[in-house]
Amino acid sequence: MKLEREFITDPYLKLYLPLWKLDGASIRSEDAYGRLCTVTGARWGLKGRTFDGDDYIDVTTPGLNFTGDKTIILWLKRSDVATSSLNLIGNYVEGGVGAKRGYGFNTRTDTLGFDVADGTLNAVEALSSAMAVNTWAHIVGVHASTSVVVYTNAVAGTPVAITGYTAAATNAFRIGAYAYSATDFFLGTIGEAQIYNRAFSPIEIQSNYLATKWRYVG
Repeated sequence: MKLEREFITDPYLKLYLPLWKLDGASIRSEDAYGRLCTVTGARWGLKGRTFDGDDYIDVTTPGLNFTGDKTIILWLKRSDVATSSLNLIGNYVEGGVGAKRGYGFNTRTDTLGFDVADGTLNAVEALSSAMAVNTWAHIVGVHASTSVVVYTNAVAGTPVAITGYTAAATNAFRIGAYAYSATDFFLGTIGEAQIYNRAFSPIEIQSNYLATKWRYVG
C-alpha cells in the first residue's frame, strides 16, 4: 500500500512494526533499521498481537533512545479495566539513581498516559480522552518543544506544558510491559506501532488515522 511505502521512506521514522503481518518469535521492524524484535508470548492474529498478562516484545534500541520532539502512533484494543498503570510501549523508567527518564505510553482505567521524563525526578504526563474497553482506537502521543499531548482517533486531549526534557533513557525498549523489568503487563491487542523523531501536526495525525482505520474499524 502507498501509505506503508511512505512509512518506510520517511527520514524521521525510527520504528514501524505492523504486528498484524509479522508472525513468529523473532520479527524485524519494517523501517530503514530493520530492528530485530524478540516476542515473548504475544499471540499473532490477523489484526495484531494479543497480550494476555505476561507477554511482551523487546525491541533493539539503537536510535530509539533519542531526545527532543517525537510522535508515537499505535492502533490498539484494550481488554483491561485495571486501576493501576499497565505499560504499552516505550523506554520510560521510574528509577535509576532516583531519576525518571525516557518516554512511553501506559494504560489505566479508561485513559492512556503519555510520559516524557527529563532524567531528574521530573516527568510530564499527558492523558487521553476516555477510551472504551474492547474497542479499537488510534492513539498518538506527540512531544513538541513546549508541550505533550495525546490524540484519540485524531481528537486531541489537553496539552501539558513541558520545558527542557532532553535526557535519554539507556535501558531496554519494550512493548507490552515495563521497560526496566518484565512487569505491569498490558492486556489487549496492538495492531501496529510507529515512532518518529519529530512532532506530527493535527492534519498529519488525522491523515494517518483515516488511512489506516480500515484495517481495524468498519
